Amino acid sequence: MLSPSTQWLQLNTDGLNLDFSEQFRHGTSHCEEMDMPPTLSMPALCVDWHIYTDAYFQEIAPFFPVIGREQIVRAATYLSRYDHLEERPTGDRPAMACVYACIALGARTKGHIGIAQAYIESACSLVGHLVSLPYMESAQALLLISLEHRGRSKSGAASMALGQALRIFSSMGLHQKLFGCDDYLSPARQRSDQRTWLTACALEQNLAFESGRPTSVRSCQFDRNILNAASDVPADFLKPPVNLAHIQSQITETLFDQSICATPPDLDGILTIQGELDESLTRWSDNLPEPWRPRRGLLRCPPALLAFRTSLTFHFHQALITLHRTALIDGLSADTQSVRAKGNHGRRLQKSEGICANSARDILTTYLQYIEQGHSSPFITLNQPLLAVYVLTVYNLRHRSAWSAHTDLALLGSSAKAIRDRYQEHGMPPGFCDMLATLERRATLCEQPEDGPITNLESRSGDLPWDSPMTDVSASVLGSELGPLDVDALLETQVLASLQSQEMAFESSPLHTIPGIEDQDLREWLNSPRLSDEEILSYRL
Repeated sequence: MLSPSTQWLQLNTDGLNLDFSEQFRHGTSHCEEMDMPPTLSMPALCVDWHIYTDAYFQEIAPFFPVIGREQIVRAATYLSRYDHLEERPTGDRPAMACVYACIALGARTKGHIGIAQAYIESACSLVGHLVSLPYMESAQALLLISLEHRGRSKSGAASMALGQALRIFSSMGLHQKLFGCDDYLSPARQRSDQRTWLTACALEQNLAFESGRPTSVRSCQFDRNILNAASDVPADFLKPPVNLAHIQSQITETLFDQSICATPPDLDGILTIQGELDESLTRWSDNLPEPWRPRRGLLRCPPALLAFRTSLTFHFHQALITLHRTALIDGLSADTQSVRAKGNHGRRLQKSEGICANSARDILTTYLQYIEQGHSSPFITLNQPLLAVYVLTVYNLRHRSAWSAHTDLALLGSSAKAIRDRYQEHGMPPGFCDMLATLERRATLCEQPEDGPITNLESRSGDLPWDSPMTDVSASVLGSELGPLDVDALLETQVLASLQSQEMAFESSPLHTIPGIEDQDLREWLNSPRLSDEEILSYRL
């Protein structure tokens, strides 16, 4: 999907004067490559290792149950006795990798980037030993490495580590040990195995949904028995992300995975499926405890739940956008001529385009409020905020005279700068970050008065949108309670996977029929080449 996505973007954003293929190649290196040092790295534990492992168990472990505190403390206490860990037996290296990864994750939550980077590189240097010793500790270490990489816009590397962990879990039969059938295991160990397997499945589904990669976990592995097993765990933070991952899997399988559907549904069938899945998402949100529910912003959210609620908000609205995106790009909705959704879903599906825009606003507002708190968490990725920038940009191009246009442009300006800065912190090449800035600048400059001409799209070098007073988002915007893209997601065609239906060719409405925008206006903004219908249809996505 990378090649056709690149071609589509190149054709439709020709006026930006950017070589998207070159930007993708640079970004691919960042996304796909694991932080592997040239040689084995097994440093002695720092004297305050317990501070970072405590941070991991306070900030991450309640929501990402992979390994127990007692197991880490025992291993770290043992390893801290030695100054030359490379002299320890090779059998100790999976435990060593677990401790290194926990220290790295805990250090990142405290903002100690240097320590975090040093220890995650040490953990990655042991990946060969983890693969050659395919047991529980090795899989746990790979799962921790995957979470850490995902939080730094390295979803390709995260997927590879997670895939290996899932294969180890499966070879151990963890996916079959959800009902206490192993008499030789204590009940506590059985619950721990359940938590670890479900956590890995939910994370794998999140990564697949964000990037468009094929998933190795099907929705049948999220059946009600498995989900009910999760609810028996004392810490009930696990069930919401597992339930949401189950719905994400259903969206992918029913709408986009042609290998499952022998006969693709017609348009009426697609809208019916859309309505049922939309109802599932709404029911999932309504059944959450009040402090956890996806809202616009983080007002009245307990500090301990900031990262958890932000993550749930991101994934919930990403699923909504994925489900409703055909209305935003292709004009396909329950209101399309000769197409009507069955059941009680038609009224909501008629508002699909607005649902996409509102979800984008919720993601961006929540993200800005989260980073204002000064927190850092591997649960918060840039996939969804960048997706929201693209969605809100497209929506405002189609509805430039809408009452929300000024507020949306202000939100886009602040969000684009924040996302760009965070990508730079993650080590993303400057060229890609500049592409994001250019896209936002064009959307901002495209604003025109009701009775005035289109603003000149050419701007002076260095005239970035966030230098303009209009990007000062008011407190009323950030504090409002209205209610399958980071670089890696972009690289894995999430721009299209989030704005264009996968492998579904729907006839778009003529541009001149879209309220608030003229055919010539959009062509001038994009500076798109004039393509015949045959040329357009040849890029089947």
